Amino acid sequence: MVRRYVLHYVFPKGKDGQPDRTTIDAALPEIERQLDAFEQAYGGRDFLVGNALSMADLFFAPIVEYLGRFPESAAMLETRPNIRRGHEVMRARPSYAATQPDLG
Repeated sequence: MVRRYVLHYVFPKGKDGQPDRTTIDAALPEIERQLDAFEQAYGGRDFLVGNALSMADLFFAPIVEYLGRFPESAAMLETRPNIRRGHEVMRARPSYAATQPDLG
């Protein structure tokens, strides 16, 4: 998700400094499958593994934060309520909020 999608928006290398649409479009089906797996992993819980915060949640949260900033992946997240719920739990943590970059 990060290497083949997010980074192409953050550091665009396409024509005239635009994101490389070919690479982004090629990554979308795999991102769909990966998000489906995460959606299922959350199930009805707020965390990926059990009922408490784990390293899995800490590693996945920033990825979800960035996915929410780009059009295709933001639309994918809209259809995945378990991921959205888990991410809102992470965003509510003071430590998470304190580490958010100011992206303008």
